[in-house]
Amino acid sequence: MAPADVPATRPRVAHADEREPLSGRLLTFAGSLTLAVASPIWGALADRYGRKPMLVRAMGGGALITALLIVAPNVWVVLALRVLQGLVTGTVAPARALVAAITPRDELGYSMGLMEASVFLGGAAGPLVGGFLNDRLGFHGTFAVGAALLLLAGLLVLWRVEERSVRPAAAPGRPPHPRAGLGRVAPLPGLAVLALVLLMANFGSGAPAPVLPLLVPQLRGVPRVDGVPQTATVVGVILAAAGFCGTLAAWRAGRLTRRFGYRRTLFVAVALAGLLVLPMTLAGAVWQLLLLRAGMGLCLGVAFPVVSALVSLITPANRRGAAYGLLASAELGGFATGPLVGGVVGAAAGLRSVFLVTAAVLLVVAAVVALRVREPAATAGAAGGAAPEQEPSPAA
Repeated sequence: MAPADVPATRPRVAHADEREPLSGRLLTFAGSLTLAVASPIWGALADRYGRKPMLVRAMGGGALITALLIVAPNVWVVLALRVLQGLVTGTVAPARALVAAITPRDELGYSMGLMEASVFLGGAAGPLVGGFLNDRLGFHGTFAVGAALLLLAGLLVLWRVEERSVRPAAAPGRPPHPRAGLGRVAPLPGLAVLALVLLMANFGSGAPAPVLPLLVPQLRGVPRVDGVPQTATVVGVILAAAGFCGTLAAWRAGRLTRRFGYRRTLFVAVALAGLLVLPMTLAGAVWQLLLLRAGMGLCLGVAFPVVSALVSLITPANRRGAAYGLLASAELGGFATGPLVGGVVGAAAGLRSVFLVTAAVLLVVAAVVALRVREPAATAGAAGGAAPEQEPSPAA
């Protein structure tokens, strides 16, 4: 059970000759598309009304819609609920903005690393736990557990999280449209580059996923049960290993940024991820592909929280919600396009050619970081933390 607004990057566990029904792909695409469209709008509203209320709203809405899936009579109702879920949820962007608002600057790398580690862990463990529950409780029981977890998370934020912000009294006149908040963050120097970095890094992470079920049977070391190769299990282990390695790396990313700086850490992490993908084209055994994919997970696990921290450092405090909303849209764009392009390239040019494309994308990202990303100035006022965050007047 991955979080409602985190697309599943691992493919459905199935035999290599199975094809996912069109309805399943449509459900996944519809939810991701509406979430990508709605995230910047909710982010701009979070800047005006508070990140904590937006986070509680997203979790409460996700719990309600997940509960409604239990009684959905057909696939079209499920599709409508998925579209609605994408429109009203989106927990990661307000959570990032809230963490940035309450964290001192010198602890931002550690806090964002912990935040991204939780996202990695949810994405890696969610499908495994969801599959276990589905085998024992069925779809209805699994949806019920997912709804309960979202509701519990929302109540924890409501009762245990304090947003340190001070908002002035509303000025007379009509409140500005959320587009005004988005328009104020779009021109920020460096934000578009960081959004592009995140989009391309997620693209590179997801592109090989569709070809793994077809490539693994060609490798040495695939275990067999009663003579049947356990391809789906091996693919699941490879992808889960990358996710758990990303979790550990994200948790420790703060130490690296304090020692080497944000820009250098991001460049080395992305470049090393690209270099680790190249040997995958020659992998002949399962253990080789497993180690290389785990190493790639470690590198990207460092890169993602560094991007989140940099966005906080270059964005004024009263615009971070909109900035993280735009970042969420870029992230979803990478999640959506990576597996799609990977599948097309694998079908047209061969399975291993996908690794060459992935390596090229990640190395281009590293070049973009080297040429366009700048180390943030060491000014105490650039990040949230000790002082309460001041919101602009509605007339601004």
